Amino acid sequence: MRVNGVDKKKLFLEAYRKSFGNISAACRAVGIRSRTTVYKWMKRNKRFKKALDEIDQSFVEFVESKLFQKISEGNLQAIKFFLINRAPDRWRDGSVMIQNIVQNQIKGGEIDDSDRELQEDLLGQLRERFGF
Repeated sequence: MRVNGVDKKKLFLEAYRKSFGNISAACRAVGIRSRTTVYKWMKRNKRFKKALDEIDQSFVEFVESKLFQKISEGNLQAIKFFLINRAPDRWRDGSVMIQNIVQNQIKGGEIDDSDRELQEDLLGQLRERFGF
C-alpha cells in the first residue's frame, strides 16, 4: 500500500521498531486505523512477516544482552531469573534460597558469608559455562 509515494508497510516497520514492538502504537504513528490491517499484511506477505519477526528478535537479543550484563555484575535477581527459566528442573527448588538472598539485598541488608559463597559459586558456574 502506497500513500503519497511512500510504502505504508515500510513506515509501519520503522514505527514498530521505534515503539518497541507495540502494534497499536505503530499503527497510530503512521495513520493505520486498525491493527487488523497489519495482521492481514502479516498473513498475506511473507516478507513483511519476516521483517516483523526480525525486529522482534532484535528486541529479544537486546534484552538478553542486558540480562547477561546484570548477571556478570553479580545481580542475584538476574541470576535467579536466568537459572529458573533456563534450567527449571535443577533450580526451582533452590529458588527459595536465592530468593532469600535477593530479598535481603533489596532490603539493604548485609549478605552473610554463606550467602556470599553461594553468590560467588553461582557466578563462577555461570562464567565457566557461558563465558562471562
